[in-house]
Amino acid sequence: MQIYVVDDDSDLRKSVSISLKAAGFSVQSFATADAFISVANDLTPGCVLLDYCMPGLDGLEAQRLLQFSDSLHRIILCTGVGEIPEAVRAMRAGAVDVLAKPYRRGELLDAIARAGAELEKLISSRSVPTAS
Repeated sequence: MQIYVVDDDSDLRKSVSISLKAAGFSVQSFATADAFISVANDLTPGCVLLDYCMPGLDGLEAQRLLQFSDSLHRIILCTGVGEIPEAVRAMRAGAVDVLAKPYRRGELLDAIARAGAELEKLISSRSVPTAS
């Protein structure tokens, strides 16, 4: 599965990317939500590890834009602030999970597995021809 790491913390982006590549995932990273959103619809559908608090678009705004564009990407929102209202909004808007930083590797891999299952269901539901 394709994973997109969107976080303004370059050390975190690098370490998460290395860990996920070692686990067998294809990983692409972005320093801002703006950079990711500008190309998101041209990318292979995948799981987006989206930081909540970034300069420019924040994670919830980026999630909203992806929803508006009918994106197939599944979102895991990651936050260092751990605010409950933001987590609730993210989940109501369709996020697979909200992870508090620092998150454990197992916790991340479990969330990615759920995102992958959701993505597979979504892709298969959209590729089923409808009867005329």
